[in-house]
Amino acid sequence: MSGRWVSCFNPTYVHLSVFATHSLTVRERSDFYDALGMDAIAFDQEVIRQTNNTSARAFPTILNVDHPQFFPRLNRCAERNLQLKAIDESSAPQWLKTMRKLPLQLGIVGDLLRLYLIKPIDAEATREMVL
Repeated sequence: MSGRWVSCFNPTYVHLSVFATHSLTVRERSDFYDALGMDAIAFDQEVIRQTNNTSARAFPTILNVDHPQFFPRLNRCAERNLQLKAIDESSAPQWLKTMRKLPLQLGIVGDLLRLYLIKPIDAEATREMVL
Protein backbone atom coordinates (compact mmCIF):
# COMPACT_ATOMS: atom_id res chain seq x y z
CA MET A 1 0.00 0.00 0.00
CA SER A 2 1.46 3.35 -0.96
CA GLY A 3 1.79 6.11 1.62
CA ARG A 4 -0.13 8.53 -0.60
CA TRP A 5 -3.20 6.25 -0.70
CA VAL A 6 -3.16 5.84 3.07
CA SER A 7 -2.84 9.60 3.63
CA CYS A 8 -5.88 10.18 1.41
CA PHE A 9 -7.89 7.39 3.03
CA ASN A 10 -8.04 8.81 6.52
CA PRO A 11 -9.33 12.32 5.72
CA THR A 12 -12.04 10.93 3.45
CA TYR A 13 -13.17 8.44 6.09
CA VAL A 14 -12.99 10.98 8.91
CA HIS A 15 -14.85 13.69 6.99
CA LEU A 16 -17.57 11.31 5.84
CA SER A 17 -17.99 9.96 9.38
CA VAL A 18 -18.30 13.46 10.81
CA PHE A 19 -20.66 14.70 8.10
CA ALA A 20 -22.89 11.60 8.28
CA THR A 21 -23.09 11.85 12.07
CA HIS A 22 -23.92 15.55 11.82
CA SER A 23 -26.67 14.92 9.26
CA LEU A 24 -28.23 12.16 11.36
CA THR A 25 -28.15 14.31 14.49
CA VAL A 26 -29.57 17.40 12.80
CA ARG A 27 -32.40 15.36 11.27
CA GLU A 28 -33.20 13.73 14.64
CA ARG A 29 -33.45 17.17 16.21
CA SER A 30 -35.31 18.91 13.38
CA ASP A 31 -37.98 20.11 15.85
CA PHE A 32 -35.32 22.24 17.54
CA TYR A 33 -34.34 23.88 14.25
CA ASP A 34 -38.02 24.36 13.35
CA ALA A 35 -38.54 26.15 16.69
CA LEU A 36 -35.72 28.51 15.75
CA GLY A 37 -37.30 29.12 12.35
CA MET A 38 -34.47 27.33 10.54
CA ASP A 39 -34.59 24.76 7.77
CA ALA A 40 -32.69 21.82 9.29
CA ILE A 41 -31.64 20.35 5.94
CA ALA A 42 -30.38 23.68 4.57
CA PHE A 43 -28.53 24.31 7.85
CA ASP A 44 -26.95 20.85 7.71
CA GLN A 45 -25.78 21.34 4.14
CA GLU A 46 -24.31 24.78 4.87
CA VAL A 47 -22.43 23.49 7.93
CA ILE A 48 -21.03 20.62 5.86
CA ARG A 49 -19.96 22.95 3.04
CA GLN A 50 -18.25 25.39 5.42
CA THR A 51 -16.56 22.62 7.41
CA ASN A 52 -15.34 21.00 4.20
CA ASN A 53 -13.90 24.32 2.99
CA THR A 54 -12.14 24.85 6.33
CA SER A 55 -10.79 21.28 6.21
CA ALA A 56 -9.03 22.08 2.94
CA ARG A 57 -6.51 24.10 4.96
CA ALA A 58 -5.50 21.15 7.11
CA PHE A 59 -6.05 17.96 5.10
CA PRO A 60 -4.58 16.75 1.80
CA THR A 61 -8.03 15.86 0.44
CA ILE A 62 -11.61 16.93 1.08
CA LEU A 63 -14.93 15.46 0.09
CA ASN A 64 -16.56 16.58 -3.12
CA VAL A 65 -19.75 17.91 -1.52
CA ASP A 66 -20.73 19.48 -4.85
CA HIS A 67 -21.02 16.07 -6.50
CA PRO A 68 -24.66 15.63 -7.58
CA GLN A 69 -25.02 12.44 -5.51
CA PHE A 70 -23.47 13.75 -2.30
CA PHE A 71 -26.37 15.41 -0.49
CA PRO A 72 -29.15 13.18 -1.85
CA ARG A 73 -27.32 10.08 -0.58
CA LEU A 74 -26.51 11.70 2.76
CA ASN A 75 -30.15 12.76 3.12
CA ARG A 76 -31.31 9.21 2.37
CA CYS A 77 -29.07 7.95 5.16
CA ALA A 78 -30.62 10.44 7.56
CA GLU A 79 -34.17 9.51 6.48
CA ARG A 80 -33.44 5.80 6.88
CA ASN A 81 -31.99 6.48 10.31
CA LEU A 82 -35.30 8.10 11.33
CA GLN A 83 -37.12 5.02 10.05
CA LEU A 84 -34.80 2.82 12.14
CA LYS A 85 -35.61 4.89 15.20
CA ALA A 86 -39.36 4.53 14.54
CA ILE A 87 -38.99 0.76 14.21
CA ASP A 88 -37.07 0.61 17.51
CA GLU A 89 -39.82 2.58 19.24
CA SER A 90 -42.58 0.35 17.86
CA SER A 91 -44.21 -2.43 19.86
CA ALA A 92 -43.42 -5.07 17.22
CA PRO A 93 -41.64 -8.24 18.33
CA GLN A 94 -37.84 -8.02 18.29
CA TRP A 95 -37.48 -10.51 15.43
CA LEU A 96 -39.80 -8.42 13.27
CA LYS A 97 -37.97 -5.21 14.17
CA THR A 98 -34.72 -6.86 13.09
CA MET A 99 -36.22 -7.94 9.77
CA ARG A 100 -37.65 -4.48 9.09
CA LYS A 101 -34.39 -2.75 9.98
CA LEU A 102 -32.08 -4.89 7.85
CA PRO A 103 -32.89 -3.35 4.43
CA LEU A 104 -32.62 0.15 5.92
CA GLN A 105 -29.25 -0.64 7.48
CA LEU A 106 -27.99 -2.12 4.21
CA GLY A 107 -29.22 0.98 2.38
CA ILE A 108 -27.31 3.24 4.75
CA VAL A 109 -24.13 1.18 4.33
CA GLY A 110 -24.55 1.21 0.54
CA ASP A 111 -25.05 4.97 0.39
CA LEU A 112 -22.11 5.63 2.71
CA LEU A 113 -19.92 3.37 0.59
CA ARG A 114 -20.97 5.18 -2.59
CA LEU A 115 -20.24 8.52 -0.89
CA TYR A 116 -16.84 7.25 0.19
CA LEU A 117 -16.04 6.21 -3.38
CA ILE A 118 -16.77 9.65 -4.85
CA LYS A 119 -13.39 10.99 -5.98
CA PRO A 120 -12.16 13.44 -3.32
CA ILE A 121 -10.83 16.88 -4.12
CA ASP A 122 -7.06 17.34 -3.91
CA ALA A 123 -6.93 20.18 -1.40
CA GLU A 124 -3.16 20.52 -1.67
CA ALA A 125 -3.47 21.39 -5.36
CA THR A 126 -5.88 24.21 -4.53
CA ARG A 127 -3.66 25.86 -1.94
CA GLU A 128 -1.36 28.73 -2.78
CA MET A 129 2.30 28.00 -2.36
CA VAL A 130 3.78 29.62 0.73
CA LEU A 131 7.46 30.55 0.58
